[in-house]
Amino acid sequence: MTEDRRTRRLLRRETHSSRSVPSVLTAVVVLILLLWLFLETALSVTGAPPILLSPVTAAQWLADLPRHAPGAVLAAAGLALALVGLLLLALALLPGNRPRYVVTDERSAIIVDYEVVASAASRVARTAAAVSTDQVHTWASRRRIEVQVHPTSGLPVDEEAVRRAVERELASYELDPMPAVTVEVSTRGAVGV
Repeated sequence: MTEDRRTRRLLRRETHSSRSVPSVLTAVVVLILLLWLFLETALSVTGAPPILLSPVTAAQWLADLPRHAPGAVLAAAGLALALVGLLLLALALLPGNRPRYVVTDERSAIIVDYEVVASAASRVARTAAAVSTDQVHTWASRRRIEVQVHPTSGLPVDEEAVRRAVERELASYELDPMPAVTVEVSTRGAVGV
């Protein structure tokens, strides 16, 4: 394996979460159910008493269930099973992104947490807006960084200048993917900060 492939593989492993825990848990549950069904079937064939429920009795119970159970209970059970199925499908198909960015570098693999980038964006926004630490709040996600500035009462803040300063700082990091920056200046100023 070449060094470039190894680096790409390492970066992928660090920025995407593993699906092994849900896969193993699902496999264990299905395996236990199948082993139980096999054991009950073997006991039924040999004429021995069932451990929990014989397959014939279970099949008959399932066939009679719509006639004996209230519709609301069946609907709730069906909804619960559908939600579990959708959750497992989502875990299988959706990318499991960890809260990390990749910094483009030719010599090494660099991973940065969202919190670190949000903190740097807050620092730059605070400097550009000439406000204190408590007056800037930043949230980072994979595709977006949101900066909220609470200006000091009576002192205007240039929203566009803050946005340009944050974008310039993030561009210098060469993040992958490069998040979009949105800046919101609060209409209510901070007093006594």
